[in-house]
Amino acid sequence: MHPRCPSLCRPLATFVRPLALLAVLILAAIPGVARANAFDVYGFEPRGMGMAGAQTSTADDYTAAYFNPSLLAFQKKASIGASFNWFNHHLETEALEGDTRPLDPVDPDDALGWTLGFVFPFGGKVENRLSLGVGIYLPSDVVLSANTINPDSPNWYLHDSGNDRITIAASLGVRITDWLSLGVGLQMLGGITGAIDFQLDAIEFIFDSRAFRADVTTAVAPLAGFTLNFDPIGLRFGFSYRGELEVDYELPTVFRVMGDLGDGRKELAVIDFIVSGTVHYSPHIFSLGAQWRVIDPLLLTLEARFALWSRAPDPTVNVQLNLDSDVEMLQDILGESFDANGKGKKPQFSNTLSVHFGAEYWFVKDFFALRAGYAFTPTPIPLQYGSTNLLDGDRHTASLGAGIYFHDPLEIFKSPIAVEIAYQMHIIPEREAIKKETASIASYRYGGMINALSAAIRYAF
Repeated sequence: MHPRCPSLCRPLATFVRPLALLAVLILAAIPGVARANAFDVYGFEPRGMGMAGAQTSTADDYTAAYFNPSLLAFQKKASIGASFNWFNHHLETEALEGDTRPLDPVDPDDALGWTLGFVFPFGGKVENRLSLGVGIYLPSDVVLSANTINPDSPNWYLHDSGNDRITIAASLGVRITDWLSLGVGLQMLGGITGAIDFQLDAIEFIFDSRAFRADVTTAVAPLAGFTLNFDPIGLRFGFSYRGELEVDYELPTVFRVMGDLGDGRKELAVIDFIVSGTVHYSPHIFSLGAQWRVIDPLLLTLEARFALWSRAPDPTVNVQLNLDSDVEMLQDILGESFDANGKGKKPQFSNTLSVHFGAEYWFVKDFFALRAGYAFTPTPIPLQYGSTNLLDGDRHTASLGAGIYFHDPLEIFKSPIAVEIAYQMHIIPEREAIKKETASIASYRYGGMINALSAAIRYAF
């Protein structure tokens, strides 16, 4: 053994190896939370939200850039708009009566966000045939939120921070004939990657070098759709596809132990681990919608939406760790190498088919409209009888909305200004998770409701 080992081995043994083990035991056990985005859960802008998100055949502004790009082709005027959105969560988790085991649930906070968008129809030879649309969702206080929590803490997989990330949709719609239009586009979300590098002086036990780098990356997925429009009989059919969108992160961390054992200062040991996972996941979504203008003031719309949740990735944090040293003294303490892998399994979610119904009635044509809707969305998440604690339930959505269109009294704007509001109430019936007697947490019940409120202003030039 090296002659300096009595003074050096003990502190290294009590510092380096426990650090490595804690990195594995803690990080490997912490799940990263991944969720659908705000558009999929609530809709986009008050008109669509007021009709329970049924927008595949009905979107009449920049919201079509996300829900069905082909509908942009029917926009003959340039328009802009903005909305403010409030999401109020009353989701609760409580232990079953008589179960005294600990329970530390993580219930989602309220969220605020803005949406912005515009439609720009091209002129010239493609006038009334080609339009560009862009829609953006902006959280009020963060650009991107990614949470990690203890696996023993029940958490709401789809609702915890799905409203805390920027969402951008940009699309083109082209009208092929008077009754057929096609559209394509992209949806984009931000991700995070980076690296950490530490150096520890093994003699003085101080960090003499610390480096951190973080980069924002972009995840992109396709949008596409087509519309069959039969105005003479008041019917329109729309189909859209939104591609799978996965925002991953990777954080390599290197921990270097430096020291001088009599032959010069050099690297004595390296702890190298990579923390990675998924902070956001939206599945492939296929939507089929129809709208029927029953009479001139009354519009009905129906939509079926199929989501391929069975492809959802492992929601836990993945950790790879390697601990190496070629110094004989440290090999006696740490072993020649120490490797560990902390990786979870796919969550075994189910594909879902949701149904959305909406109605719009113009009490005064081009001035005042009321809207209402209902949607049923089955949960992709199975009951949590095992070691996972990802919460969700079947969701019943009831919605109301209104739009008022008026002329600017100052005559600054020539066209009417639209002011719209919408309210949604999402009810998630109670479910129970019965845990085994050997489980470290209590059996529990969970459920509740979500309130969503949106107010917008739009202007068509």
